[in-house]
Amino acid sequence: MNRKRIIWGLICICLVLAGVFFFRSANVSVEKEESRKIIAETPPRAQPPAPEPAPAPPAPKTETAPESEPVAAEAPAPPPPPSEVGPELQALQERLLEEKAMKKSMQMERMESAMKSRESVGERAMEILEPKETTIAVTPETAAPEVAPAESSTPQPASTTVERYPTMECPDQVKVDQEFALMVSLTEDQITPEVKIKSGQATPDGALSMQLPESTEGWQIDVVLSAPGFSFVKGSNNASIQLPPAGDSTPALFQLKAKQPRKPGKSETIYATFWRDGTFLAKVAKDITVTDPSAPKEVTTRSAKAEAPAASSAESDTAPAPSVPAIGAKPVVHATQSPRPAPIGTESEPVDLTIYVLENLDPDKPYQSEIIIASPWLQPSLQKYETPSQADKWLQFHYDKFVKSLGKLVQSQGPNVSPDAAKTARAQVEALMNGFGDELYQKFAPEPFKTAFWHLVDRLGPEFDTIQIFSNNPVIPWELMRPSRPDGSEQRNFLGIEFNIGRWHVSNRSRQLDRPPQSLEIKELDVVAPGYKPDEKLPGQTDEIKMLSGFNGFRTTPGRLENVERLLESSPSGIIHFAGHGSAKPTADGVYEYFISLEDTALDLTTFRGLTGSGAFLNHPFFFFNACEMGRSSKVADFVSGWAPAVLESGASGFIGALWPVDDQGAAKFAARFYQELDRGLAKGPVRVDKVLRDARRLYLEEGNPTYLAFIYYGDPNLEFSRSTLKGKE
Repeated sequence: MNRKRIIWGLICICLVLAGVFFFRSANVSVEKEESRKIIAETPPRAQPPAPEPAPAPPAPKTETAPESEPVAAEAPAPPPPPSEVGPELQALQERLLEEKAMKKSMQMERMESAMKSRESVGERAMEILEPKETTIAVTPETAAPEVAPAESSTPQPASTTVERYPTMECPDQVKVDQEFALMVSLTEDQITPEVKIKSGQATPDGALSMQLPESTEGWQIDVVLSAPGFSFVKGSNNASIQLPPAGDSTPALFQLKAKQPRKPGKSETIYATFWRDGTFLAKVAKDITVTDPSAPKEVTTRSAKAEAPAASSAESDTAPAPSVPAIGAKPVVHATQSPRPAPIGTESEPVDLTIYVLENLDPDKPYQSEIIIASPWLQPSLQKYETPSQADKWLQFHYDKFVKSLGKLVQSQGPNVSPDAAKTARAQVEALMNGFGDELYQKFAPEPFKTAFWHLVDRLGPEFDTIQIFSNNPVIPWELMRPSRPDGSEQRNFLGIEFNIGRWHVSNRSRQLDRPPQSLEIKELDVVAPGYKPDEKLPGQTDEIKMLSGFNGFRTTPGRLENVERLLESSPSGIIHFAGHGSAKPTADGVYEYFISLEDTALDLTTFRGLTGSGAFLNHPFFFFNACEMGRSSKVADFVSGWAPAVLESGASGFIGALWPVDDQGAAKFAARFYQELDRGLAKGPVRVDKVLRDARRLYLEEGNPTYLAFIYYGDPNLEFSRSTLKGKE
C-alpha cells in the first residue's frame, strides 16, 4: 500500500513538473510576441508601470526611433489563476518581467544619452556658425586648426554706434630712463582731453564713434601701442580691453621707459591703435615731455624771456601734433577730425589680413618703420622693420624697364611681325615681370607680413582672399609681389591676381574718410574724355567711350577745366572716369609734378585740390583714372603716388589708377573688361569691386601685357557697388 502511494505521488509530481514546463514555454512565446508588439506600437518615453498608465508626451527628435520606449508602455500580462499556477511559477514569472523591465530601462537610458549627445553636437554646430564677439587669437607657432568654410559667408550681425572717449593715463612729463605705467581705456567721461584722435570717426566733442556688432555682453577690443621715444620694459606692446555696452572699458596696462629725447625740450608722441577682430577702428595719440636732468641748463636772459612766449605761440598756431610722415618728405601731421559727412558702409564683413604701416616715425632713422599685423585669426602685433634705402630708385629703374619692354611688345603685335618674334617678346616681358615680383617680395615685404601671410594660407586655404593695407607711403607696389615660402618652395602668383587686395592712404586731411567704405550706390558713371589734337589723339579712347556708353547711368562731361570744375563741385553719386593723357614731370629738385591733360590746360595736383573745396565729394564718388603716357615723357614716374592721395584726401571712396605709363589699347581693353563685368553684375545685385578688378588683371595671363598689372586699387577689398535709381544718358 505504501508502495502504491509512493508511485502515485511520483506520477503526480511528474505531471506537475510537465505542466510547469509546458506553461513556461508558452509564456516565453507570449512575452516575445508582446515585446514585438510593444516595440512596434508603443510611443516613446512612456510613464512607469501602472495599472492604467497614461500615455507619455512624445519627446523631441524621437519620432523616428520608436524602439527606445520603456517596457511599461502596456500593462503586464496577467498571471495565471492561483488555482492553476503554483507560487514557484508565479515568482518565476514576476522575476522574468522584472528582468524585461530592467532591459527596457537600460535601452531608454542609452537612447536618452544618444539624444543628449546629438543635441550637444547640434549646439556646438550652432556655436561654430554664429559670428564671434571676440578675437580668435592664434600665435604663429600654433598648429593650423580646421576652419569651417561656411564661416566666411556667415551673415554679419546688425551694427550699432558706440561712443567713448579715448583715455591714456600716464605722467605728462617723465625723465630719461624713468619707468612709468600707461593705462589705455575707453571711457564714458573725458578723462584725458589731451589725447587726440588721429584716425577714426570723432564726434564734435572729441569722443570716438565706432561701428560695432550689436551685443548685450560687450566687445573685446585689441590695443596696440607704438612708442618710438620709449622702450617697453615689461609685458608686450599689445593688450586687450573689454568694452561693455554701457560704462567704461577695462584698462590695458603698459610698462614703458623713456629714451633720450631727440630734441631737448620737445615732447615725444605715443600712439595707440584700436582693433576688433582684426578690423581697424581708430588711432589716437598723446604727447609726453621727456626731460634730461644731466643736460646743461640754459642761461635765461631777459631777451630770452621776452622771446619765449612769441616762439611758443607761433609753434602752437602753425605746428600741429606730429604724426606719420612719408618717406622723403616733411613729417605729415594729423589734425583732429572736424565734423563732416560720416563714412559710408563701413560695417560689413572683416578683412582676412590687415597691414598698418607706420613709416619714418623717427627722423634720425628715416628707414626704420613699424608695422601692425591684424587678423580675425591672429593676435595683433607691432614690430619694427627696415625699409631698404634705395627702394624708390630700384622701383623707378624697373618701371622704366617695364615701359621699354611694353613698347617692344606692342611693336611685336604689328601686322608685319613674325609670330616667333611676337612670342619671344611676350616671353621676355613675362620673365621680367615674374623676376620683378619675386625680388620685390624678397627685398621689400616685411618679415611680419611674410609670417602672417603663410600662417593664414595654411590655416584658411582658399578662404584666405582679402588683404587691406593702410600706409602713408604709396610707393611699395604690394600687388606685384610674388610670395614664396622661406625655403623657396610654393611660388605664388602676383598678389593682385590671386587676392582681393586694397590699399588706403593714411593722411591728416579732415575730409578724407577714416576707413574705406564697404558699400557704395552707383547712380551714374560720369566720363571725362578730352578731345585732343590729331597728333595727340588716343585711338583706344574712342573704343573705350563707345563701350562705356552702354553702361547703365552713363553720362559725359566735356574735357575742359570749367566743366571739370562743375563736375567736382556737384559731387556725383557714382564713378568719375577719366580717359585721356596723364603725365609726371620732374622739377629742378627732383620732385615730380603730376598732371592730367584736358582740352584747354593741364590739371595739376594743386589745382585739383583747389577745385575740390569744402563742399565737394559729399557723396564720396569713386575715381578711375585711365591715363596713358606712353611716349610722352623721357622720365617714368609712379602716377598713382601723386593722384591717389590727392583724390582720397578730398573725400573719395576709392581710386583705381596705373603705376607706370601704359599703352592706349591695353588700357582701353582693361577698362572695357572692368565695366562690362561690373554692369553685368549690377543687373543681378551688389558686386564686389576688387573681384571685378582682379578678373580684369588676369588679362595679363591671357596676353602677357604688363599694362593689366599696372592698375592698382585704393579702397576696401570688400567694397560692394550696388545700383538703384539711375539717371538717364546725356
